[in-house]
Amino acid sequence: MVASNPAVTGLNPASALGGGSGFTLTITGSNFVPGATVRWNGSPRSTTFVSGTQLTATISAADLATVGTVSVTVANPGGGTSEAQPFTVSPAADLAVGITDSSDPRHPNKTVTYTVIVTNRGPSTATGVLLNDTVSDDAKILSVSANQGTCSQT
Repeated sequence: MVASNPAVTGLNPASALGGGSGFTLTITGSNFVPGATVRWNGSPRSTTFVSGTQLTATISAADLATVGTVSVTVANPGGGTSEAQPFTVSPAADLAVGITDSSDPRHPNKTVTYTVIVTNRGPSTATGVLLNDTVSDDAKILSVSANQGTCSQT
């Protein structure tokens, strides 16, 4: 009798943030046997056989260091490998915003300079960031500028 190849039907979770902590991945499917190994982009991971339809695998923080799509497969001992299931490692930006002004107290008809600093503490590149800040209706904006990216007033 020839054993069927394992089949993966689900990953839980199916995604994680890049640069995150390690976790336990639960793999559901069919035809899993004791000794089956979960492979992360082809590399074996510490695997626990739960049943013929469930495995768990240890995914380390190092596995989440690179953003992109990872192929997860299951290999049964003696041959037989499942089709790949995609696992997404998503970008994770950690933005901090600081706003300061040049003078307190503010005096009527005197120029006040506001400085807005946005810092990405990583680990991924931040793209498509939009910061909206509202000033009082009686304020007159003289100019806006940016030393990185773009800045505009509306």
